[in-house]
Amino acid sequence: MSNKNTLPKIVLLHGWSANAPVNIMPLAEELRGKGYEVFLPHLPGFGESSNPPIPWFVEDYVEWVREEIKKKGWENVIICGHSFGGRIGMKMAKKYPDMIEKLVLMAAAGIKHELGFKAKLVRAVGSLGRFFFNLPLLNKLQPIMYSFWKTILGRKDYYKVSGVMQKTFINVVEEDLRPIVPMISVPTLVMWGKKDAMVPIEDAYFLEKSINNSRLKVYSQGDHKIPYD
Repeated sequence: MSNKNTLPKIVLLHGWSANAPVNIMPLAEELRGKGYEVFLPHLPGFGESSNPPIPWFVEDYVEWVREEIKKKGWENVIICGHSFGGRIGMKMAKKYPDMIEKLVLMAAAGIKHELGFKAKLVRAVGSLGRFFFNLPLLNKLQPIMYSFWKTILGRKDYYKVSGVMQKTFINVVEEDLRPIVPMISVPTLVMWGKKDAMVPIEDAYFLEKSINNSRLKVYSQGDHKIPYD
């Protein structure tokens, strides 16, 4: 029987949600059952972890994950990141390729896109609306207006957190990782759901084309929750 220390080691990085560490736990258990040693850290601000002391950037999460891996004494790990975790994985692979054996990107976020005309219009109306809905009597309608705004612009996750994590969210989503993608040199598997409504399938094709030694697996019936399914 193989010694535990010789098992392939996976660092499983969850997405942006308070429940994400719990939701992805079944995948961690399945991987353990298939002979992998799995580390599923609860990233600061999520699950059982405390919020960061100040608003963080993706880079801060990269350094935090690196330190946690070092504490375990692990080397040559497989970084497997879903959505927000994929952002961290890409930056880690670019900055610390020597500690990463392979990279798995599951519906990874981080490729920034220009807002379409509809989204720009809604944002402009939203800015004007904030002024009017702060007026007496109208301020009771604020929750309805904010719900509409966040749905159109895809910023629901912003309102699921508070305080330092709202600023952290803005720091994270405003960073475009497109320039660093061609610098990733570790073998990479890109996994995507064709029906993903949060991160477009076009991002998957961009990652596959831009990362040397990469391959793409598309799940025709999958969506953004492929690691949960």
